[in-house]
Amino acid sequence: MNEYFSAIREGQIDAIIGSDPESTVLHIEAMKLHEENKRVAEVLARSNAKLKELDKAKSEFLSTASHELRTPLTIIKEYVGLLHDGIAGPVTSDQKECLESALQNCNRLANLINDILDLQRLDSGRQRIRRKKVDVAALLGDCHHDFLSRCQTKYQRLELQISEDLPPVLCDPGMVTQVLVNLVGNSHKFTPEGGAIMLRGYIQDTVGQYITFQVEDSGVGIGEEDQECIFDKFTQLNRQPGPGAKGTGLGLAIVKNIVELHGGEISLKSSPGEGSTFSFTIPVYSEARELTTFVEDCLSAATAAGRELSVTLVKLDTTGQADSGHDPPDEVDHLREIEQCVRQTLRRKNDETLIVESEKMLVIVAETDEAGAESVRRRVEQSIANEFGATIAVALAGGMVCADDSIEDWMQKMKGQFLRLRPETVAKRVLIVDDEEQVLELISQALESSSLNLKIELANEGYKACLRFEGFEPHLVILDINMPGFDGEEVLRQIKSNPRWGATKVMVISGTPEKFRKMAELGADDCLAKPFDLKALVDMVANLLQDSKGTTLAAERELVKS
Repeated sequence: MNEYFSAIREGQIDAIIGSDPESTVLHIEAMKLHEENKRVAEVLARSNAKLKELDKAKSEFLSTASHELRTPLTIIKEYVGLLHDGIAGPVTSDQKECLESALQNCNRLANLINDILDLQRLDSGRQRIRRKKVDVAALLGDCHHDFLSRCQTKYQRLELQISEDLPPVLCDPGMVTQVLVNLVGNSHKFTPEGGAIMLRGYIQDTVGQYITFQVEDSGVGIGEEDQECIFDKFTQLNRQPGPGAKGTGLGLAIVKNIVELHGGEISLKSSPGEGSTFSFTIPVYSEARELTTFVEDCLSAATAAGRELSVTLVKLDTTGQADSGHDPPDEVDHLREIEQCVRQTLRRKNDETLIVESEKMLVIVAETDEAGAESVRRRVEQSIANEFGATIAVALAGGMVCADDSIEDWMQKMKGQFLRLRPETVAKRVLIVDDEEQVLELISQALESSSLNLKIELANEGYKACLRFEGFEPHLVILDINMPGFDGEEVLRQIKSNPRWGATKVMVISGTPEKFRKMAELGADDCLAKPFDLKALVDMVANLLQDSKGTTLAAERELVKS
């Protein structure tokens, strides 16, 4: 019979009927039960959908109402404050006492509004979390320092106890600080004068995967019946008369939500009259964990906002680094330079980056669809090529991430699909030097509208050209000879006298061709007489860049084996 009902639950009615065709009554009952199960499942599905709609409406109402309450509350508090301070006229001591009570309740209401908004963002998944490597001693030390003077007003001892050589944790420091402030604030309120509060940080688990944070006090304590609901929303405990005051009833619910969002746990040990000890855990930092949670957090935020998430990986390849004449900088410095360059190409405030030092890799996440992801990849590729040329060799990979993906497996797959960004994709840098603005504009427009992949900078005098050259390091200089003061001849001398700039091509332009011979002797690579044909200029630029050191203009990619 048990097998029979198991088959019914699994919808295998035909198999039951086929096995015992003579049991007509049993078959009919089976069909009735099957239909009833279907009906109940449909009712439950509709009810579940309705509950989701109601929950969404509740969250939207709380969020909207809280936001709308902020403005009138701010105005009320401001005017009450003006009255209290006597700015609108003298007030009696009794009036001032009433106004102080009004201000206190304005602050209490403001705290309630802030807590509702915090909790709503956490419940909806829209609270953005940005975890990073954080020092435990710094977190606890800052909290201890902030509460020290407050505790002294009640003659409370606030002590700090941190185990030696604690590893860093992986957390959003602002959120964990919010947890500590809430817990220590509660201890301060519900601990009588002369009591003690202890802040601790230590490793409790044997494998050392989590750091335990602890807030212990000698306060009034919490009864066993209240401990079961202490982390529920809007919980107000029926405390005995004594120190402390009621809060919003949301603080500990927010604390629990933040701790669990970090993958930790929170617990309470307490007895009435013997104080309370709140303990919560936060994962120990590791680079692998940081990478995984970084993508997971961004994916959760994107999903909550109804958007898709793309990830682009930029891997540093120092083996392909060209000799730039400088001592090679540290790989982490390289990654930071690339990150700074990439950040300038990202367009949305929620687009984020993460450096993974051990893998020499930059991770870029963008809330966009597949077409947008390809656009991001192209812009990242081009910005790196334009900024660094052949001095930094990188490879790129990436794609879309969905909530059903295992982030570890997805990342491993992407690491096997890197495509090397070869120097051939690099935009060649061209510096145009001419004292006539119209000529500068004419040449730059002609080059920009050509099929050449160029990055162009302009200078309207020789001295500025030499200053710009140092930072820009162009592949080609288009140089007007006849300029007042620091002329083209002197610019050419400066370029060719520096061994680091020897590979730079120089094309001189002049209305007096008799000077070309001398410029050639100084090292000019080609010349063009004014007036010139723009097509001839573009062809000459293409030829000179084709022959420049190290690269051609063809765009190719090479698969990099991970």
